[in-house]
Amino acid sequence: MGSKKSDVDLLLIGKTGNGKSATGNAILKRRVFTSNANVTSVTKQIKTSYSLYKGRNLKVVDGPGALDTDMSEQEALEKLIDSIKVAIASNPQGYHAFLLVVRFGNRFTTEEQRTVEVLKHIFGDYFVNKFCILVVTHGDNLCPEEVGSFEDWCSQQEGAFKSLVQECRNRVVLFDNRTKVQAKMDAQIDRLLTLVDTVSPLGLRYTDDNFRHAQRERDRIVVEAKLPIVQEETLRESSLILQQMRNIQPGQENQLESLNALKVRAENLERSVREQDKGTGALALIIANVVDIRKAVEGHIDRAKSAIVLKEEQEKIKAEWDRRREERERQNQADEEEVRKQMERRIAELEREKLENEAKLERMRRDAEEKLDDLEKKNMEVTNNSIWSTVFQVGGFILGNIVWPILRKAIFKI
Repeated sequence: MGSKKSDVDLLLIGKTGNGKSATGNAILKRRVFTSNANVTSVTKQIKTSYSLYKGRNLKVVDGPGALDTDMSEQEALEKLIDSIKVAIASNPQGYHAFLLVVRFGNRFTTEEQRTVEVLKHIFGDYFVNKFCILVVTHGDNLCPEEVGSFEDWCSQQEGAFKSLVQECRNRVVLFDNRTKVQAKMDAQIDRLLTLVDTVSPLGLRYTDDNFRHAQRERDRIVVEAKLPIVQEETLRESSLILQQMRNIQPGQENQLESLNALKVRAENLERSVREQDKGTGALALIIANVVDIRKAVEGHIDRAKSAIVLKEEQEKIKAEWDRRREERERQNQADEEEVRKQMERRIAELEREKLENEAKLERMRRDAEEKLDDLEKKNMEVTNNSIWSTVFQVGGFILGNIVWPILRKAIFKI
């Protein structure tokens, strides 16, 4: 057993409705804390009181109820984290123990398990094992004739509750917050303080340094709570970018200007999602999808630039081809047979280059279609929205059957 500490600082945490505030009153042996789930001010949610018990100064902080159900998960998380920040900051020396309050007789539900997991993300994954004492309230409902002693009841538990008891290293105490029997009130406080002394035999506390080390996990759970909203916003913007990219006609006067504007939008979207992710990795799939869209726009820009260069080369080739043809027509075939042969070879070379450029443009068109098709599939997988497959198919049909023939006719009309 660890040595007794003259000062004991305790923080009450747990799900709203489990008797957290009543437990604080039982420890202080007077009514100080009241349960008020509707309080909106963070500072008003954190209440502190003191008591002298058998020569020991007890400081009890009534923390916020975890995950109130009258608001969205994101709002509840942000409110809980803000409240706990106040609780940590209000006690710079730190806490000897966290009192995790659960209710006797209730099934340890998925919601209760979720509460514990959220608290781990907030305080650090190790905090239950190193600093938690499990306080089971409504001890007046324990019937020894039916389940035996409280220790017997604990040993009979299975599943998630049993795992939690083990993670707390069996630091469990039963509290009857309604009893008026002095001996019983003292006994449960004595049991609690004995467990506090075993939590930190050297007087170590959970401090603000511990809390700062868990910042990344706190960021992650807040980001995960915002995931549906971020996903919807990203889907809307990415879909509009893809649609407008489809509508930009190859060879149109402002093609590069329009594509560069889409590139800026894609870069801004990527930057926004990364900032919201805060380096947690919770939005990794969405980020990957946005990156693919940005790269697709950049690919279209590169191909548009290449098409412009090829078109200029084709125009030069055509001009030279016309000139050579005119020269050939002016040659006297009877007197200049060798010159005629050279001219024909050169014309054949020019025609071959022309065909090679045509083939190159065709490959570029097919490559663009394949990349857009791949991007369409990835976007569908991330967003689970099948409506865009129709858009991509119609866009592909327009690109392959209407736009490209027009472009080809415009470029190679010689």
